[in-house]
Amino acid sequence: MFQPVNPWGASKPPSLVIFDLDGTLVNSLEDLAMSVNFMRGNFGLPPIALEDVRRAIGKGARNLVTRTMPENDGRINEALSLFLEHNGSNLAVHSRLYPGARELLAALNSSGIPLGLVSNKNSAHCELLLSSLGIADSFRTILGGDAVKECKPSPAPLLETLSRTGSTAETTVMIGDSINDFEAAFAAGVRSIGCKFGYGESWEVERATVRIDSLEELLPLPWSAQG
Repeated sequence: MFQPVNPWGASKPPSLVIFDLDGTLVNSLEDLAMSVNFMRGNFGLPPIALEDVRRAIGKGARNLVTRTMPENDGRINEALSLFLEHNGSNLAVHSRLYPGARELLAALNSSGIPLGLVSNKNSAHCELLLSSLGIADSFRTILGGDAVKECKPSPAPLLETLSRTGSTAETTVMIGDSINDFEAAFAAGVRSIGCKFGYGESWEVERATVRIDSLEELLPLPWSAQG
């Protein structure tokens, strides 16, 4: 009889599951693009397409702003302030959880597995967005890009999450959508699950240990029926 592949990679539950946020749990692209184009409009620049914003996402707000402003523009600090202020007030206008996200978090919480969130978005915006979507209480730890000295692709925020939860890298799983997630996971010695539906290019997701088309593929939890 055919047995489907278990993307978790183990018959026993992990000691910790770490999630990325944008492009993994939440489709926030429209709200990010709205704030980018608000910022650009303040400088008399025309709006840019969703696809151009998507390509610029991944290494935090400053990188996003730098990549969506003219090259060598001297107004990056001012632009960053405009972007952060607008985005902070418009985090969940269009943003929504990906299919299966809420159910997956609930199942993992019910199984007693601690969950961490590691994002390159700043911590305050992470917590506001998670609260707006009603899932902030799902996580034991939430680390934004400003929470440690180095953000992803450095393994530092993953290692900090391991330390805070008392977990080991060998029994931890990272779920993300971009090269930043997978390089951080590899450097930390953590297994990774790549989300093909997120913001990362296909070559980025290929760097994950295993890949999925939907978070729904992670349900039901393979160990939940074992008692």
